[in-house]
Amino acid sequence: MGYESADYIGVKKEKKIQLFHCKFSKKVFSATSFQEIVGQALKNLSFFYQTSEIDKKAILWNSKYGKTKILRVRKGKSTEFIGNLKGTILSANCDREIYLVINFISFKTLKTELEKLKNNKNPKRQTNQILWLISSLKNNCDERGIKIFIICKE
Repeated sequence: MGYESADYIGVKKEKKIQLFHCKFSKKVFSATSFQEIVGQALKNLSFFYQTSEIDKKAILWNSKYGKTKILRVRKGKSTEFIGNLKGTILSANCDREIYLVINFISFKTLKTELEKLKNNKNPKRQTNQILWLISSLKNNCDERGIKIFIICKE
């Protein structure tokens, strides 16, 4: 799993776990940038179903960012967060959610390009690639009962 499970993790005790993957890019409508964030989300799907790595990650979560005074756990105590996270992962009825937060694809542009693709009217070449990436992530999440949200421009 590597050391990072997501850019941000949210937990509502025994109700919900949220993984937030964030990506900034100056490229507009970039399939390559989108592939990177989708890849991060896919590789971390196992996080929702196992607690074995949490104790190792707790060392990091109990620390501060680099040489700053900024705590990694932003709300509450890290021990409480870790306990809530473990308990929620083991809860049979919790919601599992992934959020992709991106700046380089606008919903309006994607919708327009998908309409072009549907109607055979020369969409941008990245459109088909982005569609396949979304489809792959959605199918993987659906199989595991994970909800997915994409937060983008417009």
